[in-house]
Amino acid sequence: MPKEREPKTHELSSLDFVEGVLLATAKRTASPLRFTKYDPKIHAAFARTYEALIERAETEGLDLSFTIWPDQIHGDSQTLAAAFEELLVCGQLKLEDGNFRWLRFEVESSRIDPKMDRLPGPSELYDELAIIFGRALE
Repeated sequence: MPKEREPKTHELSSLDFVEGVLLATAKRTASPLRFTKYDPKIHAAFARTYEALIERAETEGLDLSFTIWPDQIHGDSQTLAAAFEELLVCGQLKLEDGNFRWLRFEVESSRIDPKMDRLPGPSELYDELAIIFGRALE
């Protein structure tokens, strides 16, 4: 009797998650996204978006290799702070000041879809996550 194949899964890192949400958000808005690395509001919005991702991960064949748990006192997540730093290193995020306080995410619209196509999971998932992220920021 042939062995059943396990469904194929793709690992989704925190960097992929943050980049995907930011790219999909950029696709929906005309202006660059500006935020601070430790802003509790941005961390809470990503945490809410992560909760929505957990609900869809198995269906989308994604294996989440990270968790997002904002600190109970400060409201920030070390996972997100590390992803922001990685995005800075690879040039996706830009510093707006010398104190590493304000960050800006800006990408040319023609580059969004090719960047999203290389991320694990369907681009529609990131589009839906961007809606949740935007609502959480309101």
